[in-house]
Amino acid sequence: MSNLMMTDLGANLITRSMGESKKLLFTRILCGDGITSVDPKLLVGMVGTNTKPMTITGVSYEAVDESVDVECSINNEGVLTNFIISEFGVFAKLEGDVLFGYKNNKDTPDVMYPAANGTQNIQRDFKCSLGSFNNLGNEGSGI
Repeated sequence: MSNLMMTDLGANLITRSMGESKKLLFTRILCGDGITSVDPKLLVGMVGTNTKPMTITGVSYEAVDESVDVECSINNEGVLTNFIISEFGVFAKLEGDVLFGYKNNKDTPDVMYPAANGTQNIQRDFKCSLGSFNNLGNEGSGI
């Protein structure tokens, strides 16, 4: 499990969701080749120029430690050259989706190899502390 840094946009979504009594939906996860020196809280999008969508396999709210767990995976189907994965972005929405949380993986990047080398599947489980918040939805693309 990897800790995810909630962005300011993500924190605003939680506040709006609670204030408007609307469910927050996790819509997509991207992995990419970006490396940032900016505080992840300030990001509004992925840093890298090359990103790939991941499949969300589960979302759960953990009441004990007041966090959300978002599970995802990606495989190397259609990958033709090595792809360095040094960042992950989790997007959520009330209306339009925004970058909810970000994880920079620059010190220990993953490498996705071409499909010609055999099947490769990368799975990740991201955890983000939310505080007391139980208005999470479990619907949306890939969930």
